[in-house]
Amino acid sequence: IALGWAVSRRINRPWTSGRHFLPVGADRVLAKRWWALLLAGLAFGVVALEIAISGFVPGVTDPDRIQVICWTALGTMLMLLLLAIAAGAAHDAERQVSQPVDADPR
Repeated sequence: IALGWAVSRRINRPWTSGRHFLPVGADRVLAKRWWALLLAGLAFGVVALEIAISGFVPGVTDPDRIQVICWTALGTMLMLLLLAIAAGAAHDAERQVSQPVDADPR
């Protein structure tokens, strides 16, 4: 919830922080793939939830290994969702450059 709140505070504002931690040109590549990153992150979340509820991983019977797979899926989900947020912000910044938003919407 806190992550959603923090991201929502930056809607329709220029994205400048990504240039500090992303290589040159990476924001343009990420901007085109934000939707795929979001879907992949959500898919890993669903997999982790399914493993946490049922405890079933095809072909794996060791409970410790199942737990590691579940935590790995959760970590991957978090990483992909954070990357999707950065990519979505880059997409929004590109969209604003091509179609400037009026300061006064009235």
